[in-house]
Amino acid sequence: MDHMSGFVSRRSATLLLFFILAAIPALAQRYEGGYSPLRTFKPAPETVVGVTASYKLNIKALDTIKEKKVRESVAEDLKSLSTNFTRLDSMSLLMHTDSLNGYVNSITQRICSKNPSLAGSTFKIFTYRTIIPNASSRGNGVLFINLDLAAKLSSEAELAFIICHEMAHDVRKHVMKGILQRSQMIHDDNFKKELKKATSQEFNSVKVTETVVLKFMARYTEHSRENETEADSLGLVLYRNAGYPLAVAVKAIQKLDSIDLPSYTKPLRLKELFNSAELAFNDNWLKPSDENVALGGNLDDFKMPDSLKTHPDCKLRAAAMKRIITREPTADTSSEIRCLQRYRDFRSACLLESVEVYLQNGLYSWALYNSLELMNRFPDNNYLKCAASLSLQEIYLAQARHDFSRVVDFPGKDYTESYNQLLIMLHNLTLSELKSISSAYYKQHVSPLRSNEFASYVGVLVNNDKKPREDFELAVRSFEKEYANSYYSRSLNDKLLSLKPTKKK
Repeated sequence: MDHMSGFVSRRSATLLLFFILAAIPALAQRYEGGYSPLRTFKPAPETVVGVTASYKLNIKALDTIKEKKVRESVAEDLKSLSTNFTRLDSMSLLMHTDSLNGYVNSITQRICSKNPSLAGSTFKIFTYRTIIPNASSRGNGVLFINLDLAAKLSSEAELAFIICHEMAHDVRKHVMKGILQRSQMIHDDNFKKELKKATSQEFNSVKVTETVVLKFMARYTEHSRENETEADSLGLVLYRNAGYPLAVAVKAIQKLDSIDLPSYTKPLRLKELFNSAELAFNDNWLKPSDENVALGGNLDDFKMPDSLKTHPDCKLRAAAMKRIITREPTADTSSEIRCLQRYRDFRSACLLESVEVYLQNGLYSWALYNSLELMNRFPDNNYLKCAASLSLQEIYLAQARHDFSRVVDFPGKDYTESYNQLLIMLHNLTLSELKSISSAYYKQHVSPLRSNEFASYVGVLVNNDKKPREDFELAVRSFEKEYANSYYSRSLNDKLLSLKPTKKK
């Protein structure tokens, strides 16, 4: 895991919280029928202030570093950690006060309560709303568990080991040590001399310079991988003391080896999804253009190089952990069985929150793709139906305002065949065809939903996009009467403000 970014909240352990979290609404929802996205999850202002203040204290303590340039470089890195944290918070990408992060925090509390060595340590853990499957320690007890990683794990025990691993990075102060080591290397006199000599070569200067840089990077990577091994070792101790089954820790490491690969690879049934009485499906929609003709199913058999993975050396790390575990007694797995359903609910919520992240960031081709794929698992989920309908409508509106490329990706070799197929279709559709598909999908899947705020919101957009601004405003005011001051009513008012008044004839 990446220890150059991270955080978990360590308070006095209250195991009661650990056992009652299953009753919290977001974890108790019936995902087969619907989902209500989390709206209140940001850290409290005092939490944000506390984190940034801790980095300022680190900067004040740098007087012990004699070299001025190294000291200044370390200070800049610490400022960057602080700035990055506040930026993510301002973008509403950090979850801290909600039920999902509460569940993650309850696991952290359990680990702390079972490990006396952590007494006096303070952790703040956040769920990071990102599609990158990673977790990280950001120093000073700050840990991030990325939403996409949580959605790809299989059990609470796997998540617990990831948390233990990041806590170990923090306990060993790997973030601060890594910043210092990197700064020392950058300002190392021998490195600067070698680099200057390489760049002044008359022949092969690029190749010689590359060799020097790689030599420098190898030294830094060596330190980093030593830290990963140490975090695995200490993390396993914390994990074992918390009562989780040791064999699952190995499974967690093995899973990280392929965690960067896409979750969905099976083709979507596009013809079945988008054929309607209003507009018959045209097979030509699925024909790639000349530049995309060779895309194919490139990722189905794709093997990512270890150097590009977010979690390198997983096979070696798993083998080392197996050797340690063979010397340990077999753990009782009854508690893990009891946790299984709660984790399944947590993972389902993470998957659906990921769709919401795509919607909130205007990544509508991804939102549409993930919604349609998840409906294979939750075919009657009304939230997913609305999310797919909204995505189609927003894609149509983007094409109408000549903003299509901002919300829909171009097909590419870095995507699965199934996603590329959807992208090819979207790129081949005319404006009128997109409108017909959006309207037909809404009528079939969303319009029948009664007393559903999300469905009503999508209905306002689908049914009023070609009408004068005044008619759209009437629809917005009618929506407000039923759903006053809600997330969707605020969104509609924002859209209303962006519309130009209808010109009088």
